[in-house]
Amino acid sequence: KIDISVRFVSQIIGCLIIVGSGLKIVDIGSYSFFQPFELGIFGVFLTVFSVLCLTNAINFIDGLDGLSPGILIISLISFIFFIYFEGNSINNNLFFILLISLLAFFLVNIGLTPLKKIFLGDSGSTTLGFIVGWLLIYYTHPDNRLMHPILAIWCITLPMFELLAIILRRLKLKKNPFKPDKRHIHHLLLKSKFSEFNTLIILLISALTLNLSGFAIYKYLGPGPSWLMYIL
Repeated sequence: KIDISVRFVSQIIGCLIIVGSGLKIVDIGSYSFFQPFELGIFGVFLTVFSVLCLTNAINFIDGLDGLSPGILIISLISFIFFIYFEGNSINNNLFFILLISLLAFFLVNIGLTPLKKIFLGDSGSTTLGFIVGWLLIYYTHPDNRLMHPILAIWCITLPMFELLAIILRRLKLKKNPFKPDKRHIHHLLLKSKFSEFNTLIILLISALTLNLSGFAIYKYLGPGPSWLMYIL
């Protein structure tokens, strides 16, 4: 096991290397009450914070066969769906290679193929969270914007809510927020006598429902109410 401080420092260095190459959150989009404005240096902090959150959120939720890859598949499919209804499309082979690879991994991970089960581990889950985080930033950057930035956070709703819930729960119990425990949402469902398969299905359907709900709010009420509902 790698010490948590070493892991965080490594992740921050990785983020800063990409920020140094020119990719970062520049603005948070336009709203009825204000137009886009550049975040400046705050954009660097927001970028690093956002990528770190998603990187570790995917790692936190990776505690059940198929859950982490399933959540990421739903995130990427939501991403394609949101972009399509914004009147755009993705022309990037890397994106679709990642999605197909995740689908293949998901089937092997839950034992639906003759192959032996394989697992992501900490390295796999954090790497995937890191990559997806940067994809969301890339495609909402003003130079490549295919959808409103608010929709980016609605692609990853469940893992981000889970991350926040875990941290708040551990702080309430006066425990280290980064020390592993059995209070993750999948653990709670398993303790409630749901089977592993049923727990997986419940969480994947929940993730999809949350993502689509966020898009519906954005589409019919606008980006401002969508921000508010995400916070609520």
